[in-house]
Amino acid sequence: MPEGRANPAVEAVRDKLRVGVTVTAEAERLAVETTVSNSTAQTVHVFNVLWDYAPSGSIGGPDSPAYVCVENGELRLARRQLPYPVGKKVLVTIDPYLTAVAPGSVLREQMSFPVPVQEYSCYFRRQDDSPVEPVESTTARFAYGIVVGATEGAFGPAPMPGALRLINATRTGGILTIESGAVPCKVQVLRRRDAFQRF
Repeated sequence: MPEGRANPAVEAVRDKLRVGVTVTAEAERLAVETTVSNSTAQTVHVFNVLWDYAPSGSIGGPDSPAYVCVENGELRLARRQLPYPVGKKVLVTIDPYLTAVAPGSVLREQMSFPVPVQEYSCYFRRQDDSPVEPVESTTARFAYGIVVGATEGAFGPAPMPGALRLINATRTGGILTIESGAVPCKVQVLRRRDAFQRF
């Protein structure tokens, strides 16, 4: 479902959702702490439980705690639905599972990335021989996908404990991408030079 920018009710919700991020770069790891603050009067659902397919075809954990890319010196981190790859046929979408955040509540998460940080997308598998070039970021930003205005029948249980799966997007008011502001972040990133598509 496209973002509901034309819907005034959805835009009113957007203005009451905030994403914050704090990063700490050390020699061997990048620590990232995020918050999603829900100042609305409704429960919202955050795409924050990433998963991927294992070689066996079963569902398992991803190669990274968040989707990652670097562009123009900015380290972009995300837990949201990724755009479908341009020019590639997608047989199965890999959308993160969701966590409900009650009105007035704050979702807090902590993540750790090995340094150098590697770009990651569930649609572009990294191979051992994927060509990369080291670059240094100057800032970082975090984005979450958030479902607003959901009604009964929008979600079903996910195969991960405590998570939900979006099963009917027509029973939602909209899916928003909410970003933090940019924060200083000086860390080495391995920028991919293959067909990887950034977001």
